[in-house]
Amino acid sequence: VENLSNSGYYTFAFNACNTFISPFFGYGKGFDNFEDYITNKKEIAKPSMINVGIFKLITSKKNYGPFRFVLNIFRDLYRFYSQQIMKRLPFTKAEKLTSDFIDHLDNNVLKSKKAHRPFFAWIHYMDVHYPFVPFLSDEKYKIEKGSWKRNKIMNLDRVNKQTVHDLIDIYHNSISVVDKQIGRIIKTLKEKNLYDNTIILIISDHGEEFLDHNGLDHVAKDYNELLHTPFILKSPFKLKQKHVSLLDLSPTILDFIGSPIPKTMRGIPLTKKKRKYFFSQTAFYKDLRLFDKLEKQFHKYNESVSNLKFKLIHNPDTGYKLFNLKNDPKETKDVSKDNLKEFKQLKNELSKELHSTNQKEKAVLSAAIEGIDI
Repeated sequence: VENLSNSGYYTFAFNACNTFISPFFGYGKGFDNFEDYITNKKEIAKPSMINVGIFKLITSKKNYGPFRFVLNIFRDLYRFYSQQIMKRLPFTKAEKLTSDFIDHLDNNVLKSKKAHRPFFAWIHYMDVHYPFVPFLSDEKYKIEKGSWKRNKIMNLDRVNKQTVHDLIDIYHNSISVVDKQIGRIIKTLKEKNLYDNTIILIISDHGEEFLDHNGLDHVAKDYNELLHTPFILKSPFKLKQKHVSLLDLSPTILDFIGSPIPKTMRGIPLTKKKRKYFFSQTAFYKDLRLFDKLEKQFHKYNESVSNLKFKLIHNPDTGYKLFNLKNDPKETKDVSKDNLKEFKQLKNELSKELHSTNQKEKAVLSAAIEGIDI
């Protein structure tokens, strides 16, 4: 975003109350305007600053011991009070985000001194995310308080086909809600004669598991139900390949506008190069509620690499598994012993990528500490 801003773009964002990607964690850097709905006390979907404060303590590097356990219990009680008794939503609804974007586009971009500048807008919807709050009136989505059903079935011993089917229905409904709001944005751009000259990207940072690998949610796993996400692009530029990686998002956008691509970026501009291997890395944090220091828990990662034919997954506790994606797209059978050549090749590529990543992360951290503009 800072590169876009330095290239003359007016940058603004709307984040539906996701604390992880708010200025609270430095995510607003480079934006001229960043609305996260967290500091606005009049917003019904605003998570209380008490909740934010608890989160900050829980994720602190200090070891609070048993106090951390008490904080977790207090946070859960607060969430129950906020969601079940006060009926507050856990995030800002997609409809409001879209309306606020349209208003900002009208009043702060087109009708201001910024009208002559190109703009970059980022809208982060949370509707297609736990707890999948259903907003449509369709009867089939009115499922036992809808938004909170998932909380009741996280004990996998009690899950049956019907409860999973209900969850998937709610999930599909949430997708429909966001789809409608994206339609509003496209319609607005067309009405204001901006559509033809605007690049539009629709992406997601992760998928969702519905017992595909004996779990629910999107915890630290590297299976395709969590990694395969939409990458919908409306642009005059053509990409070199159909399959892409989110690592390539930033360098590709910078390439679109002719801006220099920092050497510290891991990805490649997809308008000029093809990606041979696809990597993922997810934080392993299943022991988050225990008494250990948080930094220890986040030093463990699941990693994977794929060439679209075979995929290698590394788990710090269970080791390596190799899957033949052509014969086994659901990733159910480890074929490492029968495909040693592919196993060694992908393991080598994964090792090289992790080494390169560590070097680039060190460079970014060093530059940030020294105040060097990278």
